[in-house]
Amino acid sequence: MLGVVAGILATLVPVLFYGVRDAFRRLHLRPELKPAVGGLLWGCGVGMAAVFAGAAHVPIASLMMVTEMTGGYTLLVPAALAVMVSYLVQRRLAHGVKW
Repeated sequence: MLGVVAGILATLVPVLFYGVRDAFRRLHLRPELKPAVGGLLWGCGVGMAAVFAGAAHVPIASLMMVTEMTGGYTLLVPAALAVMVSYLVQRRLAHGVKW
């Protein structure tokens, strides 16, 4: 289920990216705090690796990222399933779509 939701979100990432970019330009914060706020918002989201895998078309790199961030292989199998499904859903939904 996470992979399907992540694949749908990955299809929307380009649109959301530019909207968030414009919102951050209007945000009145010190420049060095903006990446911290963005990282916090991105990290709060349940399948970050799966969404990134679908959005950037890098499923293997996302799995490596999960392994590095968690410091072990315990989440590798569930992450691999979510990443694979997300990648396939995003490819199917975005087929023929030009951003």
